[in-house]
Amino acid sequence: MNKNLISLLNRIKIGFKHKNSYVRVFRKSLNRSILESLKRQGFIVSYKISSDRKDFIIFINIYSPISFFLGRMRILSKSSHPVYLHYDEIIKKYKPSDFLIISTSRGLLVSEEIFFFKIGGELICDSLSYK
Repeated sequence: MNKNLISLLNRIKIGFKHKNSYVRVFRKSLNRSILESLKRQGFIVSYKISSDRKDFIIFINIYSPISFFLGRMRILSKSSHPVYLHYDEIIKKYKPSDFLIISTSRGLLVSEEIFFFKIGGELICDSLSYK
């Protein structure tokens, strides 16, 4: 897993907890992929490239009920200890309405996409504590 990915998720989580309407993160292709997934699912409002072209500015709707999961987000996989789950394990522990990001052969997927494609992979983060 990538340090930039951890930084992105932590900045979003901290921004939500402090009730900031936007946060800035480094402009990387992996970050863009995660932001697209979060935007498709409604966890963030939008994002844009900053005027100096070095950062993404992410707009968070702190009053949206679905964004509540961002404040409870836990980063689970680390480079020293990745957490892999098969689809069978995912359906036992999670529901499509839970917040979940998994790195798969199809790219980074969020909860509903995982249940739609019925695919497992490396569990990046969730809103529950994985045991």
